[in-house]
Amino acid sequence: MVTAEANKLDGHEFVGKPDIVFWKDGKRDHTTGPTYEKSLEVQEPYRKGTMQKVMGTDTGIKLTTISKITDPETQDKIRKKEIKFVSPAVFPRSLEDVEIIRTSENSHIHILHRYRALHRAFVDEPAYGPDATIGPTCEGDGHECLLKLQQLKAGIGDDDVEPIRQRKIISVKKCSITGNTIIELENNSLNQQKDNVIKLEDKEKIATLETKLASVEKEFKEFKAKANIESDEDKKKAAAKAAEEEKKKLEAKKSAEEKDEELKKETAKKAAIEAEAAMTARIAAEISEKLPLIDKFVAAKTMVASLDEKAQSTLRETMMKASLESVKKDWDAIKEFAAALPSKRSNESEIGYFPQSDSFTASSNLDSMTSEELLKEAGLQN
Repeated sequence: MVTAEANKLDGHEFVGKPDIVFWKDGKRDHTTGPTYEKSLEVQEPYRKGTMQKVMGTDTGIKLTTISKITDPETQDKIRKKEIKFVSPAVFPRSLEDVEIIRTSENSHIHILHRYRALHRAFVDEPAYGPDATIGPTCEGDGHECLLKLQQLKAGIGDDDVEPIRQRKIISVKKCSITGNTIIELENNSLNQQKDNVIKLEDKEKIATLETKLASVEKEFKEFKAKANIESDEDKKKAAAKAAEEEKKKLEAKKSAEEKDEELKKETAKKAAIEAEAAMTARIAAEISEKLPLIDKFVAAKTMVASLDEKAQSTLRETMMKASLESVKKDWDAIKEFAAALPSKRSNESEIGYFPQSDSFTASSNLDSMTSEELLKEAGLQN
């Protein structure tokens, strides 16, 4: 047991300490250690939650803690009421802070005037009867739950806790080993102490507590329902925001793809124009080089073979369809022979051989002709 003064001075130390689940001999129990530091060390592996707030240190009569339980299995067992009772554990600050009270010939209890907080254990057997139970719970945002549970605690209050009754002291002794005071009280069985804390026969008080508890539970259910509604609204808003952002991303992607497609079309169009211009220049250059050779070749053939106009035209068209290399080859084969021919005849052309055909008079205007016209001129297209 601890005094109210000890709770006032040291109760705040429970903040940050663990809620533990430790099994011993088939029951949920406390971890223990020979020193305060060792006690802290051995309890840590069994941490299932952490105490966030301690209330009641102003009067010290009764402490209430609010904990955040992080272990999913423990959360589930609390929901299912498989875990219902708790028991706090403390360590004396010094031997001088321990007061020993004899309860019978072979038993006694320790009363601590100062202590160091250790943990709160989930147990199968409550520390002080059915009063040491898990109170209302809250699931959701930690900060909101902390505020809500504080309000619920304030609604119950500490006025319903009755102080321990005074007992007549039978004897006062000193322990020969520790030097601590040993006080023996009259009729001080543990069961009698529990009856002194809460009068179970006081039906009116129990009814009042039950009414307050029902009111608190109703308020908590309303709070939880409101929290669920707000949570659903938040989810809808978040989903709508995500959908809008996704829509914007798709629109941006579509716009980028359209711009890319336009750029590709412009690039292809530019390349086609450049290719056509290059082809036009090449054809024009080839025709410009072929025409003089063809004129010389046809003139030479006409002088030797007396070709009529139709034969000249046919030969000219055939050579125009031939490649520049083929025309050069044909001309190279006869140019020495052509050079030996008479230098002038009445029907020679200005180049000295034969008049040019009317069909090729446009050759002097090659630069102004289109690719299609040049192809027709070269005999490569009908």
